[in-house]
Amino acid sequence: MSVPDPAWAAPEPRARLRVATWNLLYVDLEGPRLDRVADMLGRLNADLVCAQEVGEPSHAELTRRLRCHGFWAPTGTEPPESDFGCSLWSRYPLTGAHRIPLDRRALRQAAAVEVDTPLGTLSVISAHLTHTPAAGMAAACPPYEDSQQIPSVESRLAEISSLTAAVAALGGDHRLLCGDLNLLPDGPEYRSLVDCGWCDSWRQRPRLGSGATVVHDNPLLPPVELPDYRRAHAGLPGRAANFDYTLDYQFIRPESLRADHAWTFGGPEDGCPSDHLGIAVDYSLPRTSPDAGRATT
Repeated sequence: MSVPDPAWAAPEPRARLRVATWNLLYVDLEGPRLDRVADMLGRLNADLVCAQEVGEPSHAELTRRLRCHGFWAPTGTEPPESDFGCSLWSRYPLTGAHRIPLDRRALRQAAAVEVDTPLGTLSVISAHLTHTPAAGMAAACPPYEDSQQIPSVESRLAEISSLTAAVAALGGDHRLLCGDLNLLPDGPEYRSLVDCGWCDSWRQRPRLGSGATVVHDNPLLPPVELPDYRRAHAGLPGRAANFDYTLDYQFIRPESLRADHAWTFGGPEDGCPSDHLGIAVDYSLPRTSPDAGRATT
């Protein structure tokens, strides 16, 4: 399958910045499935892509196919997780690149880059927070003090603290945190991010749809996960017959950027290239920003 050239290598000034985040499922990320991922990203035509569960060889191949600038950081501590990591791909040249340790031994890391864009300098992080067999279930089982998943929650809270400290040291006009954060909306980890000044891009403006990135009818989703999450969510209002939930996010500093449009991609209509759907967001400068006239169409 050929990949359309989205002109990543020849950026044009634009009034918006399109950012995507997507967990690519490290299992069999080669051959036909890698072709489907590359095709999806080519058609998406994003300015920046944050990806998780990407092996270093797959990262290099996708960087070549997309004709973009790339950076990779390992995120696992034990096989097979030690063989994959977080990727960042940019239409614009990288002015800085960093690996952010998420634990004391720096075995688990997030990838961070600084990029000059038509909207200003952007510091963006691609992160994959700790996953457990029931990651995020504590957020569906209040009160949290009674949950058996507290160690999982505490691990992610510690990682969020590491990320927050690292972000404070990054330069740039705008800051963006993307990735598979393995937490559910409104849980303790989510509230910690909000308390630190982050804004969920999906919620910054009214959206159509739930923003779910793990959907019931995705054939690549491990079947063991759905029964566990279904039990965890029993009795929650607003649940449809099919069971969907969200683990992937884009968080911004709301005083810096504005989310204009947000949508999911990579679902059944796109052939489900991964077990997660991706989230794409178009950003612009706030209308009150003194730099609002910098970007040109």
